Amino acid sequence: MMRIGRRGLLAAFGATVAAMGLRPRQADAGAATKSVGAATVRWLVDASLSTQDVASLPVVAPTRLDADLVQQWRDGLRDDLSSGSGTATALVRWDKAFVLQGLAREAGMRARVERLSPALFRVNLSARS
Repeated sequence: MMRIGRRGLLAAFGATVAAMGLRPRQADAGAATKSVGAATVRWLVDASLSTQDVASLPVVAPTRLDADLVQQWRDGLRDDLSSGSGTATALVRWDKAFVLQGLAREAGMRARVERLSPALFRVNLSARS
């Protein structure tokens, strides 16, 4: 079984960010979005992740996902994400990754799930064209 340590996770995430053409953000006024060309990328982070996991990632001022993700989605997160032409990247545990994928499909959005470590997943959400 392959185990990925903290250094491996950071290297994989850094390579992924570099391959996507994104640069890690500098600390700004706390905005939770970043413009990349014409699209806007919004970062979502699972509140149940340890602060060490979040601090090691190049994400500044993300939107926190509550324990009740379905309620948060229906209370306005869905509308926030689907109203614009931007995308969202969520860093969540495995269980919330699959719930978020299902909620995005229900809303007619694209969701791509990528495993970063045994319990950490990245979910890329975007509006269908």
